[in-house]
Amino acid sequence: RWVFLHMGKNTELREMYNVTTLPQFYLVDPDGILLQAPAARPSPSGTGRTIDETFWKIQKKLHPVEHHIPGQKN
Repeated sequence: RWVFLHMGKNTELREMYNVTTLPQFYLVDPDGILLQAPAARPSPSGTGRTIDETFWKIQKKLHPVEHHIPGQKN
């Protein structure tokens, strides 16, 4: 779940994140920490890459899958 912010006429948001071109996408955590700049688009960009790929990589780092090798003790 995520929130889209559109600055509209409010330049404070643009100045806060030093946005120089539009459209521009940034991934910001709930505490306002910039995680990725620029971020991939939320919708396909023609390259097949989307922000979902970034979320998948973050999830993978936060919750690595342990692989069990048969015959080996844990």
